[in-house]
Amino acid sequence: LLVEELNVSPTDITSDLTIKGDLDFDSLQLYEFVIDLEEAYDIRLPDDLLDNVRTIADVVDLVYDISITPEV
Repeated sequence: LLVEELNVSPTDITSDLTIKGDLDFDSLQLYEFVIDLEEAYDIRLPDDLLDNVRTIADVVDLVYDISITPEV
């Protein structure tokens, strides 16, 4: 998703990139990215968990955790 959004090579996206610092996402871009993730993986990312997301690794971990956790 980031490769398409930013029009960069996949090798440019590393786990330690920060969302706001390195990728320079403003709040609207971050919101659109979250919507894209939710649609792509058919998940819902709770707002309270997004507050702790700083890096690409954090995004991957959150999507993975949400994807494998059964809904209650």
